Amino acid sequence: AEWLGCADSEDFSLENARAALAARTPEPLNPEGPRPHVVLMLMESLGVHLVPHHSPTFPVLDRFGEHWPEGWSWRRGLPEANSTVGTVSVMGSGLPNRPNTTYLPQARLAQISFRTAPAAQFHAAGYETIFVYGGNTTWRKFDQFLPRQGFDRVEGLPAIHAALGLGEEGQAFWKTYDENLFAYLHQILRDAKRPVFLVVLTATNHPPFEWLERFGLPTLTPPPELAGVLDSGAPTGRLKGI
Repeated sequence: AEWLGCADSEDFSLENARAALAARTPEPLNPEGPRPHVVLMLMESLGVHLVPHHSPTFPVLDRFGEHWPEGWSWRRGLPEANSTVGTVSVMGSGLPNRPNTTYLPQARLAQISFRTAPAAQFHAAGYETIFVYGGNTTWRKFDQFLPRQGFDRVEGLPAIHAALGLGEEGQAFWKTYDENLFAYLHQILRDAKRPVFLVVLTATNHPPFEWLERFGLPTLTPPPELAGVLDSGAPTGRLKGI
């Protein structure tokens, strides 16, 4: 009930739940002023909701933990799919996942431009729409599906390394390091001539796990309540990729 915006359990009803989930977009403070950039970031392969367990002995948020209380935590959403390609499919099309079917980027419907695609709405409003992935955009045919959903540019590892003047030394197995990805995003926003709608998919937190040697990784001691959720190698594996 709390997640649905109801004060206590006796206020819970289907009507209240629907009202709490309804989207409300506030009027801009300055309708005639410059429009802000919009950046949506998706971290690959987290798999478990670990944020509530952040602590000095389990610093999964690292330095970002200092800023977490300053932001808003949206707790009324549910994942549409149990896979990265499924999530990107939903985000790209604006349509719910279709159970027991091929994901849209790999289906025959991948050739369709959906009117529900969020990027298409931003494009129509004058935004430059860009999708950036830390791997290769040929994966799951993102390079074919996403341009049809309103993205002006769909870019991955080759574009990132070309823009930053990087060679193989800045590349992990099949992906670039998130440090390079973030540097490229900064370049895009710094040089933007008009508002940008930017959707980003990171890659470092997906196996195989590789990090630049100069980074000092924190020691992670998972709390007891996560013992049955995380495998024994997690503190030295994917969690350090966060």
